[in-house]
Amino acid sequence: MAFLGIDPGKGGAIAMVDSDGFTMDWIGFCETPHDVCKFVKLYAPAVDFAILEKVWARPGNGASSSFKFGELYGFAFGLLTYAGIRFELHSPQKWQKKLGLIRSKMSNAEKKKVNKAAAQQLFLDSPKIIHKNADAFLIAEYARRIHLGVH
Repeated sequence: MAFLGIDPGKGGAIAMVDSDGFTMDWIGFCETPHDVCKFVKLYAPAVDFAILEKVWARPGNGASSSFKFGELYGFAFGLLTYAGIRFELHSPQKWQKKLGLIRSKMSNAEKKKVNKAAAQQLFLDSPKIIHKNADAFLIAEYARRIHLGVH
């Protein structure tokens, strides 16, 4: 039994944890679409549930970056659908609140640092936690907790 967490975007990743909450594997969206598809295809039979972070373009983002962001979000959505993986869309606020990570008045860079530290603390077994995958691993843990009813 495994759970996926997906942090869409060029700097994001897909990460997987097992039913006991141990990290399994991850891939960044900086890899080729073919590599990301191979990753999901490889693990899809073991995945019970996934959370795709529900995101939107931010004011002040340029049209080009917003388009690229939306493109990756749609790619992740389509990939999960095609692979037959049950998933839900949850906002960053929702999964961060469940994991006790809601902070006010922090920059995105500060939030990323806090999330990385939280992931490193949560997944002491894993040398895999870096800025690029920390949110995805946290989202995977959130998926595990809501699917299994763990508090």
